[in-house]
Amino acid sequence: RCHPRPLLDALYALPPPPTPPDDPTDALEVASYNIELAHAPPPMPPLEAIVGTLLDHGGLPLATELATNSLELGSGEISGGLQTRLLAAHLAEDRAAGEKLLDADTFPEADPQATAQTCEELGLYARAIRLHPSADEVGRLICESAVDVSTAVEAIGRIGPPQGLAAVGRLVDTDTPEAAAKAVAAAIALHGTLGHSELASLFRPKEAGDNRERALLDYLRARVAAAGDDAALTFEYLGACCAAGQVDELERVTRDRSIAYDAVQACTLLREAGGAAGKDPRPLINVCDRHNLFGELATALLARRQLRHLMLYVRSVNRAASAPVCAALLEAGCEAARVAEVVAPLHAPSAPAVLGSMIDAECQADVVASLLEPLDGTHLAQDDSLAASLIEAAAGRNKLPLLKPWLDARKAEGLPPGAPNSEAIEGAIKQIKKWW
Repeated sequence: RCHPRPLLDALYALPPPPTPPDDPTDALEVASYNIELAHAPPPMPPLEAIVGTLLDHGGLPLATELATNSLELGSGEISGGLQTRLLAAHLAEDRAAGEKLLDADTFPEADPQATAQTCEELGLYARAIRLHPSADEVGRLICESAVDVSTAVEAIGRIGPPQGLAAVGRLVDTDTPEAAAKAVAAAIALHGTLGHSELASLFRPKEAGDNRERALLDYLRARVAAAGDDAALTFEYLGACCAAGQVDELERVTRDRSIAYDAVQACTLLREAGGAAGKDPRPLINVCDRHNLFGELATALLARRQLRHLMLYVRSVNRAASAPVCAALLEAGCEAARVAEVVAPLHAPSAPAVLGSMIDAECQADVVASLLEPLDGTHLAQDDSLAASLIEAAAGRNKLPLLKPWLDARKAEGLPPGAPNSEAIEGAIKQIKKWW
């Protein structure tokens, strides 16, 4: 290997070739020219050959200088193949310098595919992805663990559908957590371009617990967070959570009032859910409480044998739900005594409706009496119409005598004279005595 500078100096020091004769017919001039030509050194090689020779003999800086000068002058003496070689040599020798040449487009005719291959061999995956003209090759490269999420998303967005969708599918098929994270990030960023339903179908799990299942949940969770008013999207997410047994997430979504969903659809989904989602009543309670579907809640928990949860809900969360819950349970065939346990202690404003449902279901008198017993004078003092409402509910069904134990107990407590409840109770007692 000789030093490149003396080699170049020697090439440029060669004398110019002999000058052809002015008069080709002059035999003396022609003979003289031929003699000079026979003894003259060979002509200087083309610039392409010089640059190639320098490159082969370790003269990369000088070869680059000659090539860039020629390219700036637009002489066209440096071919695309030689530009590719120069660029590859720079990348191999100094990656940072080579990337600067790429950024500056110093060698515009360099073969992008060959350069991308060089970058891939050197571990410069982001460069290789940007240079590769083949969408299939881009899809292959983004699956490499060394490629970060932002680079993968940018690459998928650049190639667009349907190649971009195929690239996401390739990431999903790789079936590693890293690849799944890239696929989810791309789906979130590019769902408008690639298509939501197409992306969701790519994430459908082949079996429970695989990376696809987690990817689908992550994708839909991000979509719902960004578009909480899309009821169809929320329902899709709820379905995915049910299938994956993500009960805590079901509870969170159904409780969040900023997230829209169709209440009837959600209630049906949760009532029919199996596995973990079918054992935890919290999501169903959230939906029914938020949308006043108390009858549906009562029958669902009765079918699941989860009346204790219903009891806690009525007592601690929404006592006003006791009336529709009572009616639904009795209509579904639940025993009156069990229903009384669920709705006790009775919510005073709901008491007339509960009483009416009990009478309609022909409940036993002792069950009705025990249910009404806690409604003492304190409740009457707080609601002037309570006694009249209870009496009307019973009298309207020709069952006023069912109230006799409660009426006698209230009278024994002492009734304030002239109070509306006092007058109603005294009148009901007289009416019962008249009947008896």
